[in-house]
Amino acid sequence: MNNVIEKHKYYIIIAVFLIIIFLSYNSYQNTTNIIKSKYITHQTLIEKSIINSINNTNYAYQIAEKLLNDKMEKLSRQLISKYRDNPDVLTWDLEKIKQTHKYVNIYIIDNNLKIIHTTYKKDLGLDFNKYPLFSKVLRKRLEGDNFIVDRMDISIKSGQLKKYSYMPTPDHKYLIELSINLKEIFPQIDSINLISLTERLKSEYPTIEEINFYRITQQGNIVTESITLSESLLHTDIPDKIKSLVKKCASTSQVVSSKIKSNSQNRYYSVRFIPCLTQNPEDPYWWDSSVIGIKYNNEFMLEELNHYKHVFIINMTIITIVFVLFVLVIEYLLKETKYMAYHDHLTKLPNRALFERYFNKLKNNTINLNKMAVLFLDLDDFKNVNDTLGHAIGDKLLIQVAKRLKKNLKPSDTLSRLGGDEFTLLLTSIRTREDVIKFASDLSEDFKKPFILDGNKLTIHPSIGISIYPDNGKNLDSLLKQADNAMYQAKKQKLDFILWR
Repeated sequence: MNNVIEKHKYYIIIAVFLIIIFLSYNSYQNTTNIIKSKYITHQTLIEKSIINSINNTNYAYQIAEKLLNDKMEKLSRQLISKYRDNPDVLTWDLEKIKQTHKYVNIYIIDNNLKIIHTTYKKDLGLDFNKYPLFSKVLRKRLEGDNFIVDRMDISIKSGQLKKYSYMPTPDHKYLIELSINLKEIFPQIDSINLISLTERLKSEYPTIEEINFYRITQQGNIVTESITLSESLLHTDIPDKIKSLVKKCASTSQVVSSKIKSNSQNRYYSVRFIPCLTQNPEDPYWWDSSVIGIKYNNEFMLEELNHYKHVFIINMTIITIVFVLFVLVIEYLLKETKYMAYHDHLTKLPNRALFERYFNKLKNNTINLNKMAVLFLDLDDFKNVNDTLGHAIGDKLLIQVAKRLKKNLKPSDTLSRLGGDEFTLLLTSIRTREDVIKFASDLSEDFKKPFILDGNKLTIHPSIGISIYPDNGKNLDSLLKQADNAMYQAKKQKLDFILWR
């Protein structure tokens, strides 16, 4: 199992890293989807707020629709009768007339399509010629003979929802317009004040760039009623692309989305057209088709997405660095653990397990046809060093002994510490027994030199036992056993070394 992990560890590391990358990227994608979903939810809330406000108001006063129509027609015909008696409309006391019709405002529009007399002073002097499409509708009504009533409409200057009716004078010099402020009759529809509604929405949702109401007349004309506090509400100069999108929205009764490039800035806006109250041919009182156009500033969403993109890149950089450092630390710890598992912690020499691996590797090497020698070395009277000078000096002596032994070896030879004061040596490329005897003699001679430890001059004698592969055995256990026996004989006979025979 350990060999499998060791063999495939880099594949495992790469797989783990890829999993971390995948999970991080998946988390980033989920975050971006949440952000997009948040803005889509905002759009839905905005659009529902506007549509619900209009629809709720529509339902609130739809019951009284016929009553209001009859009332407006009755007053219009009374004014036409008054015109027959007194065609000088400027002398009419409209305020007195209004007193008997509390919620009605009266407008007299001349054949130049200007309001010349009215009970609603804010609209006095209003010239409908500024709005070509709407002026065509008024001109047609002025030249007609019928009483015409609309459902609700937006006052050009106040933004209030009003109901309008039109009836021309018999000589077609004037058009008598009546309006009823629905709020005065139905106070509960105050929230339908589109100016206050849109301004509130724009303050709550900074993504709203602009809100427009597009009205499609029965003649197929499109009039924009722009809802803002700072400019006139009625516009007829509508780009062809917008007209096409509005007509598509009204005809299909489905939301139409598009992107529009800003005229002043090199960026695109998201525009959504929502059908609000569409024309119903079966209802003669149904108002003209209406479409809400909302322009959204996508910069807020893009900024938030870019922010999280940068955060993702930074996080991935940090994760990569941390992961690499983690892998390096783990690799170091594994190597250190593996090293400690096969080495003596004091002298850093290979231990018995690693010594055996080296032996088996050389034994199984078919190229190595030479003999090998195993030397078992024990330090005489090492216990006295510990007892007299302390274990610290004893440890330092063992380290110096290891260095001196290693100095006498060739690069292909191996030295290990079995434990205590016992060392084993594996000599390679041995041709004759005399080669081993010469090495042991030179080593014993080298140990006659004293060790200098913390000012103490120490001389220690090693007893060495030797066995030769394959003459004295074919496995390490038997060779070590024979070398150990030879070492004890040398110690007993007070010799430097003995070669097992």
